[in-house]
Amino acid sequence: MQNIWQRLRLKPFLVLVAGLLILTGAAHAVDTPPSGKWWRVPAVTRELGLTDRQIDDLEDSFHRHRRKLIRLKKDVESEQFELEILVDTRVLDVDKAMAQHRRLEEARGALATERFAYFLDIRQILGIEKFRRLIELKKKFDRRKVHKRQ
Repeated sequence: MQNIWQRLRLKPFLVLVAGLLILTGAAHAVDTPPSGKWWRVPAVTRELGLTDRQIDDLEDSFHRHRRKLIRLKKDVESEQFELEILVDTRVLDVDKAMAQHRRLEEARGALATERFAYFLDIRQILGIEKFRRLIELKKKFDRRKVHKRQ
């Protein structure tokens, strides 16, 4: 089981992964690609200079990781549900609740690990320069989003 320090070290990476997934929302607002497929937005593709090979690789990676992420999210929800049942009983069994909590945290860790693997896949497919440009596009989108709220 990961301790708090290990989870905190992963946090910046998970925030970045979440940011990249939010970029999907930016792409969606621009040209409405299929969910999660920011590389299908012509403006993003042009801006990054994506090759056909990179687009195909991003598509393959998306499908491969999406399948795993769907399963792992289901596992987290299931473990959370089981923990809620244990905590909501008239007589609390602390040992069972703690064991279930460990299973929930393991499921969450597996989900975080898969998200990070997807993030690394994107980085590997794009190379450092295009990846950095993608991060810049995400930041630009975030700034626009903040200004629209104000």
